[in-house]
Amino acid sequence: VYIWVEPTPVVVATPLVDTICDGGTTSIALESDSRPTKPVRFRYTFTEPFGITVTPGGPVDGLFRGDTIVDQIVNTTDTAKLVTYVITPYTTRAQDDQEKCTGINDTVYVWVEPTAVVDATPAIDTICDGDNVSIALESDSRPTKPVRFRYTFTEPFGVTVTPGGATEGLVRGDTITDQIVNATDSAKLITYVITPYTTRAQDDQEKCTGINDTVYVWVEPTVSITAADDTICNIGTTDIALSSQQVPTRAVYYTYTSSPENAGAITGNGSELLGRPITTNITEPLTNGTNNAQRVVYSIVPYVLRADGSLGCPGDTVKVDIWVE
Repeated sequence: VYIWVEPTPVVVATPLVDTICDGGTTSIALESDSRPTKPVRFRYTFTEPFGITVTPGGPVDGLFRGDTIVDQIVNTTDTAKLVTYVITPYTTRAQDDQEKCTGINDTVYVWVEPTAVVDATPAIDTICDGDNVSIALESDSRPTKPVRFRYTFTEPFGVTVTPGGATEGLVRGDTITDQIVNATDSAKLITYVITPYTTRAQDDQEKCTGINDTVYVWVEPTVSITAADDTICNIGTTDIALSSQQVPTRAVYYTYTSSPENAGAITGNGSELLGRPITTNITEPLTNGTNNAQRVVYSIVPYVLRADGSLGCPGDTVKVDIWVE
């Protein structure tokens, strides 16, 4: 009588620890040094933590040496989740493929990253020519390693963007501070596309790409105004018309102050510090109390009206001479 005694089958699963992306596929190779009378077989089970769905890529029982577990795993949460695989080798009966002798389990741990998202603030902004953006980067994603960000931007004709630091490898809490110069006479729209990603376990190289967020930045032109000098009669009224060739996102406003060249020689001149539209002329009745022509200097500063009604993006001061006979 001949009695064959099977070895206790063992399984070698590679890798024992792995990290995959949300929606990615495992790649667990199955091998064994055991040589029973019939080829060693494998079966496996897996855990499905909350928010995890595992879709087997083939049978979960009856696998052979050289087979690979290729399950797809979806992570619908904002955090990395650990999926545990328990792989059991076994030998089969001589007359069929039914399990006879159970071997020694091996366990594989698979971390499944969340799909990284980015929260960029503000989503829309308006800055002055030559100013810096201030785009704060945050994320609710909690992968196995800190989420990272990279970004690109557009440069329309006449616009130059100078990055304030690195354009990739940024982390939560970082701020994009690029300087933007607008050399044109009209407002320009700069588009920032910010991409979150997770990195490999062994280094900081990108592994899983997340969902982009887009930020829109309007860059105003530097506004300038023109106004002509004038001569009026005594007790006459100024009529200083203002014009600008720039086209910002909102209306051009201005403020002004005025000062007689000789203190006390002219009365009636004033100022406007709260701002008024460029379409409104400066009209002031001026009285010359002397026997000589007198000059009043008007200093006018253009601005762009902000969304909240305040004045922003001041341009260069223009001086206008008004002579009063």
